[in-house]
Amino acid sequence: LQNLPWALALVATCLLLNVSFSSAYKSFLVNCDGACPLVANQSSSGASVGLIGLFGGEMAPGEVINSVDLPLFSALLRATGTTCDPYLKPDCVPSTVVLSLTTDSNCTGIDWLHWAYWWVNPSNFDPETILPKTAITLCFHDRPTTDDEWNTIVSYATAADLIWFTGGNQETYVDFWADSPLSQAVSLHVTERQKPVGGESAGLAILGNGAVFGALYGSVESTQAIADPYQKAISLVSPLFDFGSNSGLENVITDTHFMQRNRMGRLLTFTARLKADLNLTNPIGLGISEHTGLLLNASSGEGVVLGRGPLNVVIMNEPERCEPLKSLLVSNVTTLHVSSGVPLSLHTLSGPESDKRWWKYSLAVNKDLEVVSTGNDGRVY
Repeated sequence: LQNLPWALALVATCLLLNVSFSSAYKSFLVNCDGACPLVANQSSSGASVGLIGLFGGEMAPGEVINSVDLPLFSALLRATGTTCDPYLKPDCVPSTVVLSLTTDSNCTGIDWLHWAYWWVNPSNFDPETILPKTAITLCFHDRPTTDDEWNTIVSYATAADLIWFTGGNQETYVDFWADSPLSQAVSLHVTERQKPVGGESAGLAILGNGAVFGALYGSVESTQAIADPYQKAISLVSPLFDFGSNSGLENVITDTHFMQRNRMGRLLTFTARLKADLNLTNPIGLGISEHTGLLLNASSGEGVVLGRGPLNVVIMNEPERCEPLKSLLVSNVTTLHVSSGVPLSLHTLSGPESDKRWWKYSLAVNKDLEVVSTGNDGRVY
């Protein structure tokens, strides 16, 4: 492949499943399933939507809860405008090309085509489930260094109807993809091509446009974060993507596995840092729990929470204290609890007035490093 033009190399690589690029493409592996080699998609059955899927975690094969998680994935697939329903129309052929990006060392069995077939159980599942036609997985083990590598990667992103970021390690995502042709292509995939993108767990962590918790020095627990907001482990980095101001994500940092791993304290710390360091007006933290997702229209900033719930929104004010080597102090931090099925606007930071499934309450962090809740029956989440 080394002597072939990059476009021919792309086709040849898809024909050879699960092979490494030769020395010219040594930083990633390719797995192609379905209609390979990859060709331009010319059978769109409807208009696409620049939908952003922000999924909290524990939603990979072996973890998926069909009735809870599958509607989220189906919505992403429908947003491509290239799908049809093989259960209601047995003769239809979905034409969707899905591109999964990961740094997982196991490049087989994690692509969307395998996932979709694993998920679908026709005896007990919604017949609107839609399967992709072609699934490509790029598995990175280093940051690409040559134009040929980046050109190949961007060609996949340009051909994709849906781009998906798997769970894994966001440190490597930041190291390999920040300030790259790939990050530019993903941004344009949403803002110009009006196509969907999504991610779960570490794949969610990199989708905020205010800042990203890069985990460059490992993870951090809530009590650790509160104790010193400027400790080394709190590695906040510039956003990888720009989905435009209409998306409502420009002041947002995301956090994953939220309620299950008790991460409210660290999200309060992250947003306080954004206020103290960048002076953002009301930095927003989206805390998304496992088996929960926010489907967000990038053109309007309007979305809906689906899955198990809840989704928590932290709207940071001016911290009372956010300094190195001192514990965080904040008070009267407006926080939202948003249940599954509730529409949410990232511009108004509210749901429908008449819907009792979402509400506001207030959080504080005191001198004892405790997160204290007011107006939510004492509950933090």
